[in-house]
Amino acid sequence: MPGILHQGRQCYHETESFPAMKKNLIAFDMDGVLIDVSGSYRDAVRRTASLFLRGAAAWESLPDPLFSLTDLARVKQSGGLNNDWDLTYLVLGLLFSCIDCPDFPDGADTWQTYRQTIAR
Repeated sequence: MPGILHQGRQCYHETESFPAMKKNLIAFDMDGVLIDVSGSYRDAVRRTASLFLRGAAAWESLPDPLFSLTDLARVKQSGGLNNDWDLTYLVLGLLFSCIDCPDFPDGADTWQTYRQTIAR
């Protein structure tokens, strides 16, 4: 009698005109038509940016998340950022542009002064 056949963890549907068949299928969704995964890619960019900053002085005090997915979408929509590595690089650059750089006195060892400043 036609119906659903169970074989282990797999199920097959059987009808009178189509006997139960095992089919192997691999589907590639290259353009996001079948499944919308844009949120997961954007979250991966956000997590990568956070991981990049981990270990920096006072990184624990940074907001979590560093930026909203809406803000990230706006950056991505600016154009030319189909590669998530490029997007992450740009986002990190934007974050670094928000940091105030210390003024170094003339003749100071700028590297040592910088190291002391970021260690606070």
